[in-house]
Order: sequence, then structure tokens, then C-alpha cells
Amino acid sequence: YVPWNYHEETEGNFDFQGERDLLHFFKTAHILGLMVLLRAGPYMCGEWEFGGLPAWILNKSVTIRTFEPNYIALVDKYWGKLLGLIKPFLYSRGGPVVMMQVENEFGSYGDVLRNSRDRKYIEHLVALAN
Repeated sequence: YVPWNYHEETEGNFDFQGERDLLHFFKTAHILGLMVLLRAGPYMCGEWEFGGLPAWILNKSVTIRTFEPNYIALVDKYWGKLLGLIKPFLYSRGGPVVMMQVENEFGSYGDVLRNSRDRKYIEHLVALAN
């Protein structure tokens, strides 16, 4: 799991150092011969506060977890930082990350079959991850 609210507690201040160091985790997994199944969100699980979304997002004029321009702009900034860290560690590049899940538990939240904004949202995340 990569909780957004753990790596960007305040808007625009990304922290991937110390105990939040993803690169160290990836390097350690690689040395140990472990494969990484990465849940990168933006929403990453129901067991983590607000699914890993940062609390400051509630002060924005956004609709979360769908293709809404204000929300997508925030996701794009976070993922712009996050994906730059992850991509060198993808399995296809010799790293331990064999899979990256976009979103989580979306089937019980969104509706990609009937809601074009939800479908566009998931397609946007997949395109970013590629």
C-alpha cells in the first residue's frame, strides 16, 4: 500500500524519506528476491483512514474517485511524483514491482459500465501508470 495521505500530509509537500522511503523498500525487496504487488491508489484501501486520501483534499472543491477536473489535477500531481519513483523498479526494467493496482475496491464504489466519468477516471489512471 502507498497511502497518499502518508506521503503528502500537506498539499505540495511530498515525503519519501526515512520510514516513508519507498525506494529503500523496493531495493530491499529486490535484494531479498521478493516481488512487490503495489497498491498505489489514489484510494488504496478501506482499512486506512479516508482510504489513504489526504484530509486536506476535503477543503478543495472536488468530487473524489471519479473523473472530475479538480480531483484529477491533484491526482496527477501526486502520481507525477509517485510514478517517477516507481517506474525504475518495475519488473519489466529489472525491478521487483510486478504489479501496480490502480484504485482499490472501486467495484463497490464506482460504476465503469454506466457512469462515463468513472470509466474515464479508471482509464486515466491506467494511462498514467503505463
